[in-house]
Amino acid sequence: MIFKTNITIPWSIDRVFDALNAPSMMQKVASPLVVFKAVRPSIFPDRWKNGATYRMKMYLLGFLPLGWQELSIQSKFTGTEAILTDVGPGFAVKMWDHKVILRKDGDSRTSYDETLDLTAGLMTPLIWIGMTVLFAWRKHRWLTLTQEDRSHRG
Repeated sequence: MIFKTNITIPWSIDRVFDALNAPSMMQKVASPLVVFKAVRPSIFPDRWKNGATYRMKMYLLGFLPLGWQELSIQSKFTGTEAILTDVGPGFAVKMWDHKVILRKDGDSRTSYDETLDLTAGLMTPLIWIGMTVLFAWRKHRWLTLTQEDRSHRG
């Protein structure tokens, strides 16, 4: 099952890459629909460490358990393009392969292309519904957060 998001973010590529590497942004774009709690390590770092693996628990609306997910993070930034991948198994998702490609689109705009390929076995229909809603919500949150930030800056 494959999910895709393509948006233009009104931030520089450096800023988007920095945000993408912060677990706090993962929380902001998923909240309040899905809330993540760090398991291993027991707290999220300020920034994802390239090559590290993290385990987290997920909660729908902050209180309904959705199980756990493990992510191994890899990122690369060339200045005009960045790639961040996170792969790993989970409670319901047997294979999770998530990739975000950022491309510079002028000085203050970034093209954000995201693809998630996952396998969930018998849970696939439920996971499909949930991920369709989550991807739409995350897209909305990315655009809302970046637009709000832009309007506050004048």
